[in-house]
Amino acid sequence: MWTGKAFSKANPLAKPFHLLSAIVLAILILTLITKTWILLALPFAAAFLYIVVIYPKTLNYLLWASLPISFPLGLPNGWKVDVPAEPLLLIIMAILIAYGIYKWYSIPAAYLLHPISLLLLFSYLWMWVTVLPAEHRDVAVKFALAKTWYLFGFYIGALYFIHTLKDIDTILRFLITVAAFTIVYTLVRHAQEGFSYVASNMAPNPFYKNHVDYATHLAVIVPFVWYYLRTHSPRHILTSAWWHLVALLFIVGIALSYTRAAYVALLLMPFSYVVIRWRAMQYFLMLGVLFTLGLIAFLATNNRYLDYAPQYEKTIAHRDFLELLEATPRGQDLSTMERVHRWIAGFYMMRDRPLFGFGPNNFYESYKPYTVSAFHTYVSHNPEQSGIHNYFLLLAVEQGIPAMLLFIALCFYTLMRLQQLYHSLSSGAGRTFVMSAALSLTGILAILLINDMIETIKIGPFFFFILASVLLLEIKKIHSSIKS
Repeated sequence: MWTGKAFSKANPLAKPFHLLSAIVLAILILTLITKTWILLALPFAAAFLYIVVIYPKTLNYLLWASLPISFPLGLPNGWKVDVPAEPLLLIIMAILIAYGIYKWYSIPAAYLLHPISLLLLFSYLWMWVTVLPAEHRDVAVKFALAKTWYLFGFYIGALYFIHTLKDIDTILRFLITVAAFTIVYTLVRHAQEGFSYVASNMAPNPFYKNHVDYATHLAVIVPFVWYYLRTHSPRHILTSAWWHLVALLFIVGIALSYTRAAYVALLLMPFSYVVIRWRAMQYFLMLGVLFTLGLIAFLATNNRYLDYAPQYEKTIAHRDFLELLEATPRGQDLSTMERVHRWIAGFYMMRDRPLFGFGPNNFYESYKPYTVSAFHTYVSHNPEQSGIHNYFLLLAVEQGIPAMLLFIALCFYTLMRLQQLYHSLSSGAGRTFVMSAALSLTGILAILLINDMIETIKIGPFFFFILASVLLLEIKKIHSSIKS
């Protein structure tokens, strides 16, 4: 059985701990004698290697604990790596590939043939198909490679390392604790600037690129904090007080981030809770699809969307959050109307190349000729080289309509399975975790409507983790292949 315990405690490598200690001591003495300080890195490398080989599950805990504090580091040839998370992802991918080659026969067929795995596989293969005709193939290849280790680390890694609900609890405990630290750090820095709207964008640095990364990351974790409140806090009064304090810290952090996407995600979660409790997710999704198609048809008829073009001189960036909220429905908020500017370009691009798109991560290099001048804003020259700010449309533009449909099918199927799991599981903790995963997923989907964040280290891991959790809970229930 594929349990993820590639190296048992009976492995000879687990025994010579004293030998390893002697080697470390010898290296330290040699460093002092030769004064070659680079040698000091060897004990840490040896200890890390020991942990990776003997206790690979620890590596997964380190990965999840590193997410809130990971930041992008520029490398030669235009590469950017989120450290320390992505180096850990590469190590995990190497372990999983090695184990897959060594014990391929022990991988349960139920994992491979599950609809979520198949939808992910089809999406992944189609992505590589769209790499071939990409406008800028080198950019597309880099994107596809990064997507590869995301899938290995956060989806396949979850199937490999997680065996019980306790493993999930440990992951969440590390994640929430480190995220809470970043909130305190951000609040202290933000307080020095009087909690101003302008300062909210810089306060989370360097752990978060901007206030959107910060707030949306916290928002998708909030349901798991709620899970801990429901399942762990009643055990002891101090534990209960701690988790209530953590929950309050998350809410305060999000509130003072001044991030509309995070607010919408949080507001959607209670509604999703009711929808799942009433077994009405299928109707909610159907209404969402009909509303979207109706809105597109309305705006496209006789180019009606041009009636909503912004006034260039009045559509500006606001330095006060309340002014921003007032300007948004009037079409005078810069960030909102710049999104619309790019969405319109995206629809024209999708119409031009509906099957294969322009290639993964090729939106920025290709969208300018498709823009409509009536929606031009002060930031339309896009110095940050940011994306289209709608992940569903982004997939259609870069990888074709099939990629978008596969992603929508994956999301809809997962939500429906979460609803069914919630009503079929008898365990209180298991049901609560399923609900928290469903609420987090609905928050992610709300965020994706106005941001491109699946391939970011702050949001993407949760999406794949939730997908893997559904599969694990279903296999556990049907085949009893995971210890309870």
